[in-house]
Amino acid sequence: MKDVELRLERRRQQIANRIPGYFGYRERERRRDADRELRVELAQQYGAQLDRLTDAQLRATNKALLGALDDMERVALKLQRFIDRLRTASYGYAGWFDTARVREPELEQLYAFDQALSAGVGRVSAGLDAVAEAIEAGEGVEGAAEALAGTVDGLNRRFDQRRDLISEGKKVPPNELQDALEETLPPPSPAFQALADLKVDDALTYAGIDYIIMAKVSYDIQGEMSYAYKLEDTGTERWLRVGASESEVGLFGTVDHSVSAPPAETLGVAGETFRQIDAAQAKAYIVGPGGRREGLARYWLYASDSGAQLWVEQWGEDVHVQRGEPVDVAQLELWPRR
Repeated sequence: MKDVELRLERRRQQIANRIPGYFGYRERERRRDADRELRVELAQQYGAQLDRLTDAQLRATNKALLGALDDMERVALKLQRFIDRLRTASYGYAGWFDTARVREPELEQLYAFDQALSAGVGRVSAGLDAVAEAIEAGEGVEGAAEALAGTVDGLNRRFDQRRDLISEGKKVPPNELQDALEETLPPPSPAFQALADLKVDDALTYAGIDYIIMAKVSYDIQGEMSYAYKLEDTGTERWLRVGASESEVGLFGTVDHSVSAPPAETLGVAGETFRQIDAAQAKAYIVGPGGRREGLARYWLYASDSGAQLWVEQWGEDVHVQRGEPVDVAQLELWPRR
């Protein structure tokens, strides 16, 4: 049961990284508000993409790509319909909102749909990038518009499934749920992929500050890799932690807070409340000034409603606590040692 709760909380946090203020559906009295705020925020984000599509239609007109205009207009109508559905969704009585406790299978499916819909903004944006490139090239616009239309059709289907779950308790088969989750994992950007290849003595720049990499820790959790880089800037120590996706990159600093292992599910640090969203034991490989060594590390990851995170890590009898903030990977400049 503990693993399920951690998985659900981690998914809630992943959605919160894309949807400011998203707090999930655990508390009965806040479920309707959570649903409404999610849909309002998504409607705004997709509305910004619709504005981009309108601009693309104008550029296509100016370049006399008249054969593509009908295809682009169909996409615009599909996207507008999806936005309208987000804004005006009605579930009838939907007793699900008032149920004392939502069962884990339903909660997991709802989070999967919310993740798919929030990740869909990036997929629509990528589709619009392809349309813009085709317009610039003067060819292939119809194909790019058709692919974008397919993306929007998929979002409408996910919204239908989400509505059916809330209004009728109708769950999708496991394979459909897996498909929805896979839609939340866009291909990693070259900038993110490059983070795994950083080495000791490489350098990076973030927010105008230059750092030297003093050590690298590679964590292996049943074949899934993550990394931590000890950074130094004129004597100030920071850690860049790189998880499995771009939403799991953060810059951390050590905090003076005593914690015993295993720590509690909720921690209060400097007046801020953090909830545990992940925990694991990993094989850890360290490369640094002292050479290379390996061992077992236990960690617990926490998040606050503001998006800040706590990383609690145990090596032997030593327990360390770090507080961090998310990092925009696009703002990192990497300087590999020649």
